Amino acid sequence: MAVGQGKERGLELTKQIGVLRNRKTLDGRKADRNKVNLEYWNFNENLGDLLAPVVTQWMLHRLGLDLYREAAKPCHLMTIGSVLGLGVFDAVIWGSGVNSFAHVGRVTTQKGYRKLDIRAVRGPVTAQVLRENGYTCPQIYGDPAILLPLIYPGRRPEKKKKYVVIDHYMKRKTTGDDRLSIRTGDYRTFLDKILEAEVVYSSSLHGIILAESYGVPSVFLRQGMEEEMLKYYDWYFATGRYEVRSATSLAEAKETEPMKLPELEELREGLLQSFPYDLWIGQKAGRRKCE
Repeated sequence: MAVGQGKERGLELTKQIGVLRNRKTLDGRKADRNKVNLEYWNFNENLGDLLAPVVTQWMLHRLGLDLYREAAKPCHLMTIGSVLGLGVFDAVIWGSGVNSFAHVGRVTTQKGYRKLDIRAVRGPVTAQVLRENGYTCPQIYGDPAILLPLIYPGRRPEKKKKYVVIDHYMKRKTTGDDRLSIRTGDYRTFLDKILEAEVVYSSSLHGIILAESYGVPSVFLRQGMEEEMLKYYDWYFATGRYEVRSATSLAEAKETEPMKLPELEELREGLLQSFPYDLWIGQKAGRRKCE
């Protein structure tokens, strides 16, 4: 076989494998070849992950667009959540992150074949992982959940509670008046409950992010979360806080001074400006099509 023919066959095989990789969504459904497939962790009821379609639809409605309309560039889109490294499809990334060294290992394993068109990531930890694996990653950081105050300002009641506790969705073991479950899709009620508290103690990353986005101080409850520390550092470093305070118990959290609330306007503006509208309305200069 001639060298040229071998190269052509190799390219054709690579293309066919790419088509196969992109046929399925994260939850195993057949990908829609005419639309943008929003990829997020929907295997469990966890508010942080369930905010992905809420925020994405709000961004699209700003321009009179809709997630479910036909797209100019059908693709897979990852937004809110620690979903990098999951799935095998090529994807556009807007605000996603890694959460553990297991995720980092998957990114490294996939780097030879998986195409990522990165518009923004959750924080500098995720950015470093991607850059070390050869991906081009802009210095645009922020979890898209910080846009929730623009979507739902929330009621501003008098503070009714000294604190509320938000457990990680996989760690919740107790109930009580001081507990606020993250296992919900009702973000309005959840946020109103946060706004009733003077401080939030949370092992849920999005419990922390949402509290701070609405100006409520928080303390990170790190007990049992050691394997997922990367995602917490990702958030804190993105907001310029490199000396992370945490507590290993509720009793310790009550004695721990909350970290200073972050300034989020610059991060919000970066996310608003970097949203991949071109997937719906056509090619944007300087952006590579996700195939």
